[in-house]
Amino acid sequence: MTGEVMRVAVLRALGGPLELETRPRPVPGPGQVLIRVRAAGLCHTDLHLVDGSAVTPPLPLVLGHEIAGEVVTVGASPSPSPGTGPGPGTNSRTEPGDRVLAYYYEGCRTCAWCAEGSENLCPRPAAKVGFDSDGGLAEYYLASARSLVPIADSVPFAEAAVLGCSGTTAVRVVRSVARVAPDETVVVVGAGGVGLSVIQVAVADGARILAIDPHGPSREQALAFGAAGALD
Repeated sequence: MTGEVMRVAVLRALGGPLELETRPRPVPGPGQVLIRVRAAGLCHTDLHLVDGSAVTPPLPLVLGHEIAGEVVTVGASPSPSPGTGPGPGTNSRTEPGDRVLAYYYEGCRTCAWCAEGSENLCPRPAAKVGFDSDGGLAEYYLASARSLVPIADSVPFAEAAVLGCSGTTAVRVVRSVARVAPDETVVVVGAGGVGLSVIQVAVADGARILAIDPHGPSREQALAFGAAGALD
């Protein structure tokens, strides 16, 4: 730790408010990177964590698993890992000032799922940031260097942050699960955060989209993001 401090938003009790707290700013160790958080998304899953309706998180906990920001300091290179998984990012070129997205699953790197790059299915994850370890609703976040993905200068931090959750979910659904092909028609039920991301990925892959949502503003958003039609 250093003498410098940071503010974090902490959940201390299920159903309670997030409380602002001052903590020492951490120093990155081997294989870690300190990020100045520029944007942190509030996923609906966070609301389930607050009320305990999905899982009961370890408390106190700093929520936030959609994290984007700038690298402040970089720890020493880690010792070689026995794992074979490629991971979402790499720490070999991370430098202070880099704009990055921090992916929130940190797999074991030894199982078959990690080996193929599907760390979200790892049965023994080292951490699930914002769920069982402190996340990004803070001024600074201590990340695993291998979880970082570079962000282009043209992409705003607020837009980049949500790619770590709804964006990656949409890509996997469209390209790995549904395997949507060009000119196919895809029906997306629910034009919320994930639904809108699915629409964008499917449209980019050449599909026609019909969105279904009972809320007028959501249907309008679906059309704005490329859906060919929208029904309630």
